[in-house]
Amino acid sequence: RQRFCDFEILSFDNASADGTRAILDDYPEVRRFDVPEGAYVPGRVLNRAVAESRGQWVVFNNADAVPLDDVWLEALVRPLAEGRAGAVYARQVCRPDADPWVQMDYARAFGDVAFGDSFFSMASSAATKAVLEKYPFDPDITYSEDVYWAKGLRAAGVAVAYAPDARAEHSHNYDPAQ
Repeated sequence: RQRFCDFEILSFDNASADGTRAILDDYPEVRRFDVPEGAYVPGRVLNRAVAESRGQWVVFNNADAVPLDDVWLEALVRPLAEGRAGAVYARQVCRPDADPWVQMDYARAFGDVAFGDSFFSMASSAATKAVLEKYPFDPDITYSEDVYWAKGLRAAGVAVAYAPDARAEHSHNYDPAQ
């Protein structure tokens, strides 16, 4: 339900048990790819998504990141369309049940302006396909691959933007050990 409608949807499912497959059965236009259980490494799956995509921009949106309005996609790709950035990430808004410390952290990280010049989150993000092909994700990193990737982009002189008007609900109530 986006105003910007020129897109394809690819789903990369890692043996989910939440009914994703049954839901997607109602959407034959979604191109589906299975990731064998236990074989999920973020960089490898992200690089495969880039290889399988057909557009000039590739949007990544985690299954648990929910766009909050009909302009999310338009606002997210605007910096790419205007040539201001090679990669962009969306504002994440906490779920209503977010713990107070999570709310505080998200308010700091996802405010009206970018949180510093080294932050990035793939949970709801986009990049030009040309940038993604030139600077692929490290296929061996299992954690914080998005921050590592964006750091490399910035070091190479690629502009990374924050799109505060592209809002997606996404948060987790991790305990301190997590």
